Amino acid sequence: MSSKANFIQRLAFIKYLYNRANEQSRFPEPFCSLAVLWYHDAVELFLGLVAERVDAKIGSNIGFMDYFDAIAQAPQPIVLSQKSAMTRLNKARVTLKHYGVRPIREDINSLRIGVGDFLEENTTTVFKHTFSRISLADMILNTEVKDLLKQAETYLEDGHPRRSIDRAYSALESLLVGFERNRSKESEFRHIGFRSRAPSVSRSGGSKQFANDQIRELQQLSNYVSELSDAVTLIGWGIDYRKYSKFLFHHLRSQVSDSLSLFADEEGHSIPKPDYHADAQFCIDFVIESALVLQDFELSMTGNATGNA
Repeated sequence: MSSKANFIQRLAFIKYLYNRANEQSRFPEPFCSLAVLWYHDAVELFLGLVAERVDAKIGSNIGFMDYFDAIAQAPQPIVLSQKSAMTRLNKARVTLKHYGVRPIREDINSLRIGVGDFLEENTTTVFKHTFSRISLADMILNTEVKDLLKQAETYLEDGHPRRSIDRAYSALESLLVGFERNRSKESEFRHIGFRSRAPSVSRSGGSKQFANDQIRELQQLSNYVSELSDAVTLIGWGIDYRKYSKFLFHHLRSQVSDSLSLFADEEGHSIPKPDYHADAQFCIDFVIESALVLQDFELSMTGNATGNA
């Protein structure tokens, strides 16, 4: 692997950690406080990568803020931006980790913006890349899944998060169907999570109402059994089923018109609409994470991963 490719992959991991922190920051209190630690980890990984890039002299116990001076005094010196914002991040982390004092939500929101600006600005300055365009999707060998994810990322960057979610759904569909096909080696296979599951039931005998009730109960039972089977299968593959369920919910919600009553309470008062941008980023990250998990599963079983579904 070239030095440039190595840097890009490490930047992609930093972005993944940053996105996970963003997701955590939107959790209710006190759980949102965990985002501060992950933001700090992402920035510290970035600072270490920059130090390596400019050949800065750093000790094994270098402090978080000491990176800035070391990088500015390196053989290829660079003055990083957003130093004051990173000072606030470091203080928030120390206060939380060493004194147990959690930041308020407004401070976490401010840190999210500051870390985002820091990574965007300095990735361009140091690596000549746009941070928002870096993705772990490049590590996926399945070209169809990778292409669909790239399209989802483009839609998100262009301000179309609901289209992005839909394209991420297509990527997950391609991933799961292709993986299941490869595992079964059969022409007919069960389509995990994406296909209607109405059983074939005879309508002969008894009253029409009784028959309809029986059919409805059998359909419900069939759905429960199929969902349980899907859950066991996905968990066995190493897929996070809770995230999978959240992914399906985000996709369903993105298909609903904003004018419908979904976004009103029981008394008809409007409630805040979903953050579709955050939903889309979650969906993209989940598909990438799942693709890499299944890719590793294939490699461990066969010694090579499938490049196409």
